[in-house]
Amino acid sequence: MNRGNESVRIGRVVANSGRDILVLMDGAIGNRPAIRPTDIVMIRAETETTVGVVTGINAPAPGLENTGDEIWIVQVELVGALAMGGGEFSRGVSHPPSLGSVVHQATDEDLRTLYGGPEKQGVPVGHMPGRHSVSATVDAARLVDGGFAILGSSDSGKSCSLACIARALVRARFPANILLIDPYNEFSRSFSKAATIIQPTAGQFPHWLLTGEEMAWVMSLNGGSLDRDERSLLDEAIPFARRNFLRRAGQEAEAAAVDGPIPYRVTDLISHVDKAGTADNGRSLAACKRLRERIMSAIADPRLSVLFGTAATADSLGSLMTDLFRLEGPPPMAVLQLGRVSEGIDRLIVAIVARLAAALAEWSSTPRKTLLLIDNMERYAPAELQDNVSAFSRRELRVLGGRPRKLGLSLGFTASSPRLVERELLMRSNTMFLHRMPSPLDADAVEEVLPEPAPATVDSLPALGAREAIGVGAGMSFSGRIEMSELPEVAIPGARTQRPDHAEP
Repeated sequence: MNRGNESVRIGRVVANSGRDILVLMDGAIGNRPAIRPTDIVMIRAETETTVGVVTGINAPAPGLENTGDEIWIVQVELVGALAMGGGEFSRGVSHPPSLGSVVHQATDEDLRTLYGGPEKQGVPVGHMPGRHSVSATVDAARLVDGGFAILGSSDSGKSCSLACIARALVRARFPANILLIDPYNEFSRSFSKAATIIQPTAGQFPHWLLTGEEMAWVMSLNGGSLDRDERSLLDEAIPFARRNFLRRAGQEAEAAAVDGPIPYRVTDLISHVDKAGTADNGRSLAACKRLRERIMSAIADPRLSVLFGTAATADSLGSLMTDLFRLEGPPPMAVLQLGRVSEGIDRLIVAIVARLAAALAEWSSTPRKTLLLIDNMERYAPAELQDNVSAFSRRELRVLGGRPRKLGLSLGFTASSPRLVERELLMRSNTMFLHRMPSPLDADAVEEVLPEPAPATVDSLPALGAREAIGVGAGMSFSGRIEMSELPEVAIPGARTQRPDHAEP
């Protein structure tokens, strides 16, 4: 590709389908410019410059040992246009180039206009591969408003890209409260003093934030699934316990239901079960005894201390939401580490967090946006359910992802295998960053949900290098190949040796 501001001619248009053109390259073989798939070319006219992306190169009748006047044809997909005089890039082509139009390689100035966004005020997240002078930027408002996905195989750089984008938003002082779900405790120092680290403690995500269905699953951890009588009794006991809490607080208690963020004491659950065991209501004494034993086992289960700890009966909802969503920041960001939480319980916590985030967006009057970031989305919103608890987190994330953008709530996530992620969440991501993806099944899954056409995207995925990604969608001023900014060693997710003073965003 052209390395400067000189406009290098490639050839002329010899075929035009409206969307694609074929370019006959000029000159003898040894003097032809180097052209590769995903390179950007320009067709200049009086009123606008048409922009295209190289999708293929071929020699219809190859000669022997590169001798003679061998014909080379460049396939180009037209993607948009630049208004003459430095106007911003617009998607779509109103006036496809005519036969014989001259095609040039994009200059550095062309690329800076394309990748820099409107008035070049985008938030930088990297640069063009091999072109450090050409910054790659995102439109922060569109990126956050529409949500985004970072997709690619293991060790392709997804977590680094997530850290890079979050750091860029923080550095740009974008008005958003950011919460990152960290399933493996890898981001502890990726943001230095710009983030507070939250490690779940006893009772921090209290049992009364669970729905009745989620509580029934918790009760099933010791003794298997609840039978019909046990579940019916539990659905009676929870509203009873909630009403008792409200009465003690001198509040109206009639509206308490099975689901809802109203605190209650576990002792009130047990009290109701004990009374049911002595009442003549047709319910077996054995069912009451089994449910009581389940409740007692749950209280004593160390895996469940985050739900049933000593602080779990207090109305701590306000402080929890303040900590998670930085309602009284600084810092503007929180990292919730779930690496030490038992598998399954982590999904319950994510369900709670997603539900709280949706409620915050629905009822809050704050002008700041809320951005929920999740690393390894297939863990919390799988395409195919393997257990009941995954259904809880997937359901709440699906609800959260479907909230109207005007509520100021959005979702960003990473996934190693897109085909294993709930398709609805992928389809709602208006921007995607695609890293190396050698699996044809995953590449096909991505192609079906791309937010906009991106020439040569899927074909290029297996060959992307370290930190390279293809940015596609509303958050990108131009959909194309970028190299994400390199993080300081201390800020790399999962880095063993980290010094916070070197990780300032």
